[in-house]
Amino acid sequence: MEDFTISINKDSIEVRLDPSSRSPHAKLGGAVFIVSMTIVVLCALLFLPGKNGPSMWQDMSNAGIESGGFLVPLGILIIGCGLLSWMGFRWSAAAWPSDETLRCDHTTLTISRIPYLDFRNLKWNTKSYALRDIERFRFAIYASAKGSSKYGFRFRRERQTTQDTSRPRSPEAQNILKALQGFGIDVVLDDKLQKKVSEVLERRGNQISLSL
Repeated sequence: MEDFTISINKDSIEVRLDPSSRSPHAKLGGAVFIVSMTIVVLCALLFLPGKNGPSMWQDMSNAGIESGGFLVPLGILIIGCGLLSWMGFRWSAAAWPSDETLRCDHTTLTISRIPYLDFRNLKWNTKSYALRDIERFRFAIYASAKGSSKYGFRFRRERQTTQDTSRPRSPEAQNILKALQGFGIDVVLDDKLQKKVSEVLERRGNQISLSL
């Protein structure tokens, strides 16, 4: 991945996800796409066949504002639109991520990221965590939709789960986890990760063979 770099030495570990260098307007395009799809779905719901008319919109127009025929469909539309918008935002942030960095030395883990809605990629938010406070640092799913999953690093601190959405492949993620474990972090290296590593390495081997 051209926008993903890893640097590991005896003093520090640094992981950088830099998608803006390759596609500076990808986040904006993704946000516009999600908003457009939300509007399309909302319009489709409004013009579906209604209980007493040709569409839900017609039913609501004919019903009184304080009647159940107006309030119930309105509530359904608001809740449905809210859920759809939240799911769309989550998936958009996973599909078109912001720039992020993860840096660890022998005392502190520091994560910096640009807020998703900062389409100009100017503002960095930084949080630091003492290594002794970090629990169950692992490579896990943080977003999924339609059978597709996005993986990143997740860990616990004071009973709260924090995520870093840097998107390494499983072999690189395993190398990062082993390096972090060497720095004293509570790391989870499970059989599922090893299985994914083997699958990715096998695919890479097949791609190299085909290209020769």
